[in-house]
Amino acid sequence: MQDNTQLAEQGWEVTTNYIHRFLKAEFPLLPDEGVKAIHDYVTQENMLVWIAKHLGVKDLIRCESFPVPPSVTKQVFLAIIGAVNHDQGMQRAEMFVHDFVVAQLVGKDVNAMWDVPNPMGMLAEILQKEGRGEPEPRIINQSGVNTVTPVFCVGVYSDKELLGEASGDTMPLAVEEAARVALANMFKTHEGRKPLALDTRLKTMAEIAGKTDYLENKS
Repeated sequence: MQDNTQLAEQGWEVTTNYIHRFLKAEFPLLPDEGVKAIHDYVTQENMLVWIAKHLGVKDLIRCESFPVPPSVTKQVFLAIIGAVNHDQGMQRAEMFVHDFVVAQLVGKDVNAMWDVPNPMGMLAEILQKEGRGEPEPRIINQSGVNTVTPVFCVGVYSDKELLGEASGDTMPLAVEEAARVALANMFKTHEGRKPLALDTRLKTMAEIAGKTDYLENKS
């Protein structure tokens, strides 16, 4: 049997290109590093293998190893996308990626997927580029300061405008979290933003059922 590497490569190209375009359209203010982090989250091997297993892709796999290695499952899943692209065109393949891969972002906090190492520093840099005052953290409220469970509520301001606020059990943690909230507000990735532009109707495998024989000949 022929190897399905070429189909998998085509599938990966369709997948990564579409997800990048989708994320740039959904989060136009998000820096490239943030877009890449979300892209990498939704295309990581564990995620693609999980999707593949729930679509019954294991029934399409012919492999000498058992249990089937995750890398093989991922390759077959991407090969399915490549096969859809090959036989039904780019639009169908992108619909598949949209409905089964991008849909995994529903209900997820995209901010948690991007670990900004120095949120206050990034916030200061953005404000400077925009000609605004540097970020200034201020205590909004605090409680239990002299107990084992203190809570500090901190707001980050620029030119007297509140950019974000958060709480923490130490001042440094509260300041850092408030800076992250401020960044999320600036990038429009904050809680309460409009839902992702996803069609809640998920397609069945019927669209690619005709690809089974094709894949078996290629695998």
